Amino acid sequence: MQCDLETHFSLNMDKSWITKAKWSRDYVNGVNNFIEFASRSKNLSGKILCPCKSCINRYFLSLKDVKDHLISKGFFPGYVVWNRHGEEHCIIDEYAINDASRGTPK
Repeated sequence: MQCDLETHFSLNMDKSWITKAKWSRDYVNGVNNFIEFASRSKNLSGKILCPCKSCINRYFLSLKDVKDHLISKGFFPGYVVWNRHGEEHCIIDEYAINDASRGTPK
């Protein structure tokens, strides 16, 4: 998906909490926000794919079970664009980034 900078930054949420300790307030709040976001892409049974280190987006689980897995096991490494949970990935060109940061293209 091609998009402008404003759309790019609104779609790419802060996920810095994913690398924090699983018992930290930031991590737990981040998991809660993820569950809220991912709940928009539930299947007909009301379940979502579980992105924990064990399930690796292979199994549909209830929101409660996904939350429990993420708190106890953490996200599987590399899942940074939540495309299996409704997040779209934008591709923006080099000129758009340079225009925003320096005012001129490379």
